[in-house]
Amino acid sequence: MASEIPPLVLEEPARRGIVLDMVVEAVRRAGLVPHITFMPWKRVKETGSAAKDTLIVPLTRLPSREADFTWIAPLLSVERVLVSLKHRVDTLDQARALGVRIIVAAGSAPEQALKDANYPLHLIISVPMGMNEPYMLRMGRGDAWFTSGFQAQWRWQGEGHTEPLIVGDVIQVDSIYLGCSLQCDPAYVKALAAAVESMRLDGTLAAIPQLYVRTN
Repeated sequence: MASEIPPLVLEEPARRGIVLDMVVEAVRRAGLVPHITFMPWKRVKETGSAAKDTLIVPLTRLPSREADFTWIAPLLSVERVLVSLKHRVDTLDQARALGVRIIVAAGSAPEQALKDANYPLHLIISVPMGMNEPYMLRMGRGDAWFTSGFQAQWRWQGEGHTEPLIVGDVIQVDSIYLGCSLQCDPAYVKALAAAVESMRLDGTLAAIPQLYVRTN
C-alpha cells in the first residue's frame, strides 16, 4: 500500500519517488514481485496494520505506531522543520509563544509531534496529506508549515512558487522504515531486511535520494 507524498512517493510512470524506489528495489533483491496499490494516506494508515504481508509506504516509525506494524529496516532519516515566508521559527515553544498557525499534513508524523507537544489545537491547521500545504502557506492561511525541509523545497519549487522559504532549525529527526502489516511472514521480514542491508552496504540507499535533488 502506497500513498503519494512527493518526493517520497510519486504516482508517476517514469519515477516512483525516493522511498518507493528503495522499497521496490528491496523487494526485487528479496526475490519477490511487488504489486503496488495507491490510495489516500488516511486509508493506508487505517487499513495497513490489519492487512497481511503488506508493505506500507512511506511509514515513519513513531512510538504511537510501534505496536501496529512490523518494523523491518530503516530506509531514510528526515529532518522536520518549520518553514515560513515572513519570520523564522526555530522551535515549537517559540511558535507557541508567538501564536503561530501551523499547517501540517493530517495523520503525518509532524502532526503527531504537534499533538505530543500539546501544541494548541486551534493553531494546528491539518490538511489532507500532499494536497494544499504550499498554496495555503503562500495565501497566508497559516503562518508556518511543519514538514521536512527537503519535502518543502521540492514541492515549493515544483509548484512554481518563487518566494524564498525561510527554514527554521531542525525540530526533530524521524526515521522512515520499510514497514509491514502487523501480520507479516517472518521469511519475508528476514529476506527484506537482508535486502535493505545490502542496499546500505553498496551505496544504493544513499544514491537514490540524489536522483530527486532539484537543480532549478
